[in-house]
Amino acid sequence: MAQYDVDLREYWRIIRKRKASIIFMVLLVGFCSYGFAKFKEPVPLYEATAAIKIDISTNIASVLTGTYWQQSENMDTHAYIIKSFPVLVSAAKSLGWIAPDIPDEVVRDNKKYISIIERLKSMVEAEHQAGTPMVSDAHKSESPARQ
Repeated sequence: MAQYDVDLREYWRIIRKRKASIIFMVLLVGFCSYGFAKFKEPVPLYEATAAIKIDISTNIASVLTGTYWQQSENMDTHAYIIKSFPVLVSAAKSLGWIAPDIPDEVVRDNKKYISIIERLKSMVEAEHQAGTPMVSDAHKSESPARQ
């Protein structure tokens, strides 16, 4: 069996001979890679955050009865209230997602309005910051205008 020695000149001759197919394949792979990257590009996510300080008035009676030490439970309640139905309905009306003249009872009974409220609820995060009288609130959206 004959053995062929291929040197650098032979490689250069093969590249010149197949120049069109090499350029076509490089461009094809480049365009496909770019298209795949654009197709799989993640949607930008915008986030607005706020910290809400809640002052709790205390008196000597609350310290003596032990209710003074239940402030962290009270803060969790405030964080829960931020995501409650009346607050979310008010926020949806302020954002213009629900007409302001619609009563809360109609919103509660309409599936379209309930889906808007559920969507808004999934965008809002509220949690008590441990050891502080602060409740942090975060809102995430795909649109910077809704922040």
